[in-house]
This record gives sequence, structure tokens and C-alpha cells, in this order.
Amino acid sequence: MRAPYGFELSENCHTCQFRRDGFFCQLSPAELSDFDAIKSILACPANFVLFAEGHRARGFFQLCQGDVRLFLTSREGHTVALRTAWPGDVIGLWAALSGGSYEATAEAIQPC
Repeated sequence: MRAPYGFELSENCHTCQFRRDGFFCQLSPAELSDFDAIKSILACPANFVLFAEGHRARGFFQLCQGDVRLFLTSREGHTVALRTAWPGDVIGLWAALSGGSYEATAEAIQPC
């Protein structure tokens, strides 16, 4: 499937050209089929905010392509970088599983 930002997206994790060492990429064929049935695919431009600190979790993200920076913002508006997520990383999982809020903001550094 052709997507915005020049991406070639795959609806099927079994045949995805971006399979890596990430957690969900390593699922068994049966588990990948189950994952395919419940996942959503999202293509994001650079500077797109995937989720924001303090907002109630609406899901988690398996990064297949691109880079995402995770950071906190102080009351004074200063940002503190936590880390960069790379292809294969899962972000926002704890907040989604706990039904809580995201503890950081995740912003695409480049299209992902």
C-alpha cells in the first residue's frame, strides 16, 4: 500500500519489508496473524506528535521506520530529552497496558 511521505506500507506483518529485531517483529506466524487483526497503521510526518505527556493512553506504537524523540517538558517550558526511539522500538506500552497516561511526549524526528 502506497502511503504519504513516500512510504510503502504493509498491511501484513508476515511480508513487511521493515521487519527487524523489535518485539512484535519476532512473534510467531500465528501471533503475527493475531497482531495483524488488531493493529492500525499510521504514517507520520516529521514533527508529528504521536502522544503527549499527561494525556490518557490510546495505544502504543511499534516503530517500523524513522526516528522518534521522547522528552519531558518542565513547567517553565524547557524540554529534557529522554531518548530516541529507533525502528523496532515499542513506545507508550506501559501507559497503554496500565490504562494510565503517557509519561513523556513522543515526536517524530523524521517521517515514520
